[in-house]
Amino acid sequence: MCFLQHDLIDSYSTHQQVVSFVWAATRSLIPEDLLGDYMTWRALRKNISNFVKLRRFERFSLKQCMHQLKVSHYPLLSKTTFLNCTCNGFNGSLQNKLFRNWIYWYFSHVVVPLLGNNFYVTERETGKQDIFYYPRPIWKKLFRSTVSHLKDLNYSILDRASLEKILCERVKVQSKFIWYKSVNNVLHELYVVLKSIKAEDPNKLGASVFDYNEVYQRLYQFITRVRNGSEDFHKLFIVVADVAKAYDSIDQDMLIGIMNDVIPRDTYFFRNYSRFVCTKNSIKVMPYRLGSFHCSKNHDIMKIEASIQLNSSRHVFIDKGTGVEVSNHMLHRVLSEHLKHNILQIGPDYYLQEVGITQGSVLSSLLCSFYYGYLERNVIFPFLEKAYEISSRADKRELEFLDADDHENKLPKNASSSFNSTEVRVSHKPITNSNKPQNLLLRFVDDFLFISTSEQQASSFFTRMRRGFKAFNSYMNFKKFGFNFNIEGNPVAERFYTGADGKKFIPWCGLLINSENLEIQADYTRYWGSHVSSTITIQPNTGSGCTLQKKLCDYVRPKCYPLFYDSNINSLPTVTLNAYQAFLLCAMKFHCYARSMPSFNELNPSYILDIFLFSFRYMYKLLKKRMHQVEIRQNVKPILKLRKTEMLWLGLCAYARVLKKKQSRYKELISMVRSKIAELDVDYSIPYLRYAVDDSHSSLFWEIAF
Repeated sequence: MCFLQHDLIDSYSTHQQVVSFVWAATRSLIPEDLLGDYMTWRALRKNISNFVKLRRFERFSLKQCMHQLKVSHYPLLSKTTFLNCTCNGFNGSLQNKLFRNWIYWYFSHVVVPLLGNNFYVTERETGKQDIFYYPRPIWKKLFRSTVSHLKDLNYSILDRASLEKILCERVKVQSKFIWYKSVNNVLHELYVVLKSIKAEDPNKLGASVFDYNEVYQRLYQFITRVRNGSEDFHKLFIVVADVAKAYDSIDQDMLIGIMNDVIPRDTYFFRNYSRFVCTKNSIKVMPYRLGSFHCSKNHDIMKIEASIQLNSSRHVFIDKGTGVEVSNHMLHRVLSEHLKHNILQIGPDYYLQEVGITQGSVLSSLLCSFYYGYLERNVIFPFLEKAYEISSRADKRELEFLDADDHENKLPKNASSSFNSTEVRVSHKPITNSNKPQNLLLRFVDDFLFISTSEQQASSFFTRMRRGFKAFNSYMNFKKFGFNFNIEGNPVAERFYTGADGKKFIPWCGLLINSENLEIQADYTRYWGSHVSSTITIQPNTGSGCTLQKKLCDYVRPKCYPLFYDSNINSLPTVTLNAYQAFLLCAMKFHCYARSMPSFNELNPSYILDIFLFSFRYMYKLLKKRMHQVEIRQNVKPILKLRKTEMLWLGLCAYARVLKKKQSRYKELISMVRSKIAELDVDYSIPYLRYAVDDSHSSLFWEIAF
């Protein structure tokens, strides 16, 4: 059945097939006189194709519907005259208006209904921004096969009495938050509390990291300790693991018990603010609520104001002078309702999720992190401690016994009955004894990264993770294990990316980790198998140079993190390579965007070159700003050795390299880019610059379609 479902998932119609269907239906439905002459058919079909190829969040204007269509090519409309009208100009104006109305009617009342009635139009997780068209009969089969297996996917069907009981309980809970409109708004107070606990007591989340800045902070501290003043590393042993169906396998009762200890205080105080968000074009006013947890409300307000100062970039907060107190009991009630009463309606039937938590909620990633953080503190970290004690006695039999002992099964179902956060202080920090191995554990929601100076410890970690955690209903995805050392009797395939230069990397959460020296690069292999254009959105009237400039700045921002450019972590050749590769991707996106700009050829190449340079300077300025921010907030000292002129040179080289593949379209622009490279007078013989622009180090890019 899994194979059948997989085949159905891939049974969508191509855009060309959809356009052919729409055009064939059009020819059979619409009189030829209303479709214009044969010269018009090609243009109209091209416009239908552009409409079908729209990506998520994109719009299609009437101007695009009428592109290259002329009323003179429509005999029926061009010969139409209006009684009592002797003015040719006025007659032509009415003809044009009638033509516009006809094209609008055709797209809105013919093309759109044809698509909606014959295809299920949706998106896919692997399709990025692309839209997929499933024929209705195929979609019905896929839908039925999925619904028939809901019981196997942790759902049970609800009878009418059970449904009414759950809905009555939900009304009681949500009546406390009657001013809210959506589920996420009902959860807002709980979300604020959990975010504050995350900031005040991160130990409760174990090895959790939520963004690249947190990865950078932990990695920076680990590398500083391991190097201990030396420029070289000892051999490091790396393991990556991924929890299979992490959200869908969480034990709801255990999670509720864990959260009982996470949220211990009796009362929480929330203060109301108005948040003014300032942009170049507008000022938006939105309600905002911050919370704190001390008995003294004056102390609360001081903490709230400090929190606002840390989050006030481009925002203005106004204290509304009001607040609300919410009890611990009410927060737990809201959480229990959210976890235990997640109902899915399909047709006339209702299904209750019995295992796992809902995805897409504002709480999902936080709840998942608290859950696996508890697992780490009570199972993984104690296991590593015990494993070291046994291995230091060289007692292999006892170590094997430890690995076979599923000791986490002894944890009670209700975690709160035996665990208090003040009792267990096994930290994710490496062991301080100099004779013990240094280690680092990071987890991005459900993706684990373990680094150790001990092969034995890394091997023990891998073996323990491979076995899974029965008490937590948590098991690993064997296809996503990765490690950089040999493990005897290992049935799991090693997962590496190897470049043309022979260097091996372990992929983890959008990063490529060098298996020898722990240097970090961005993982662009996710762009394989799809066109770069599927990752961008283009709106009508994109001919403005200002819009292009904004887009290029947007394209550089995702890879502008200290993690990639700090010389405490990466050598200068890797730093320059990271910048060069970021610009390679930007150049590919630029081409896809420019190709969709109707008036691109009207832009002066020198103006486009200025836009390139502006985006390079923007990236350098943003990088320095972010490094300054992490230095202040995270107690680290990042080092940026890359100079501004070198950043500009790398950007120009990247654009020249990419545009060379499309040189028939950009001859003059390429010439100007090369002239600017020479004008910068950067010494190409510098080893780290030569390293960056060497194609062998960026071989993965030449497998990306753009």
